[in-house]
Amino acid sequence: IDILRNYKLEIVSISVSLGFLTFYANYNNSYNKLEGERKNEHEKENYRKNEFPNKFPIINKIPVLRGVVKWAYKEGWYYSLGLLAILILAFILRVWQVGKLGLVVDEQFTYETARNLKDSLSFKFFDSGYYYRGWPYTILVAISFFFLGVTEFSLRLPGAILGTIIIIPIYLFFKENSNKRIAFLTSICCMIFTWHIFYSGFARHYILASFLLILSIYFTSKYFKSNFENNKWGSIVTTALMVITLKELLIIPTFYLIYIFIYKKFKINIGKDSI
Repeated sequence: IDILRNYKLEIVSISVSLGFLTFYANYNNSYNKLEGERKNEHEKENYRKNEFPNKFPIINKIPVLRGVVKWAYKEGWYYSLGLLAILILAFILRVWQVGKLGLVVDEQFTYETARNLKDSLSFKFFDSGYYYRGWPYTILVAISFFFLGVTEFSLRLPGAILGTIIIIPIYLFFKENSNKRIAFLTSICCMIFTWHIFYSGFARHYILASFLLILSIYFTSKYFKSNFENNKWGSIVTTALMVITLKELLIIPTFYLIYIFIYKKFKINIGKDSI
């Protein structure tokens, strides 16, 4: 054991290196397998989408219900109902006893600023000054205060909701870049991830920043995959809101710009199936 402790950095480095080499050696086989599964899933989805009007003629005449049921049928009942169950369980895990925790650390900033925003439409923190950090999240809390009253539950509810619906773009991202099975398992992992559950109930803007981060990555990856033709504004808006909410995430659009520079400089053809 002492030998392992003395050489733990070397052991970790060797383990990471071997893992990378293993991944690299099997990359083509894994990628081809995922690509085949993704194309097969896409073909099945198109088939179900086209047959929906004939299979459900009554539902097809009801606008809103048609959109929901059509998506669920196209996605596959197993995955659509499974994803719904994941969202329900995720919300229960995140909203459980959020009104009985008591304010800790910096939550007082959010509480007082959102309360003043509701009462006087100002970002004033007590009478000592103004607090603008993470102001998009403060607005969401103020709206919650307006409809549900100024309570600890209404303070934490926006975070619980954001921590739940973040599963949707996570599922879509992994579905488009791997397959439904991996996307479904990733959604389950997010549902039960204790760190994410904690920050969903923590009354600060970090959960909104993580939600916008996932949306930014999702829309930007689609924008890159379309060779800069589609999802441009989805990428711009979500990335801008992400940085406004948490300025430390400015590093993310920096990486985007570096990628665009490399693409323009070396004329890399990323195509629709590259990223």
